[in-house]
Amino acid sequence: MLLDAALAACAEEGAQVEKITLAGMEIRDCVGCVPCFEKCVTGDTTWEVTDRLLDADGIILASPTYQGMMSGLLKSFLDRAIYIGRKHRAPSKVAGHSGLLKDKVGASIAVGASSGMQFVNLEHVMWFLKNQMLVATGERSLYLGLAATARDRGEVKCDKVAMEGARELGRRMVELIRLTGTG
Repeated sequence: MLLDAALAACAEEGAQVEKITLAGMEIRDCVGCVPCFEKCVTGDTTWEVTDRLLDADGIILASPTYQGMMSGLLKSFLDRAIYIGRKHRAPSKVAGHSGLLKDKVGASIAVGASSGMQFVNLEHVMWFLKNQMLVATGERSLYLGLAATARDRGEVKCDKVAMEGARELGRRMVELIRLTGTG
């Protein structure tokens, strides 16, 4: 719901948006076999998603918080997607830089029942920084990303501050994309 609000704000600002949901996809755990620096040999749907990320100017990672950490599925995906920022290098849209995700804009959203959401935001931000991305935040998203508390499915949509924070985060992403000239 927060991701939907952020994406709606991006669209209102004129951005083309796509929501990718990992649930139901076959994404296996990374086994550290290293061929991913060329192309992963695992043979699941990870590369279909990473190809879509490469086409994006901005990426919002959104995750529920389980035991103070992001979902296992998202963690497996991010572990496997490391090849994007490593060996596969291409000229960046910003002069003098290389790396396929470098200079793209990233933002983080985490929702949990009681605590740990900022740890999830931190995991997301660390992935963005490892891939030399720029990080968008807003006034309501503190320093790492947007964190909200919800114990029941759908409860977060009643949190007006979190919903506005998500919209603010979406607007800020589009603003940063325009400022960097990467969009």
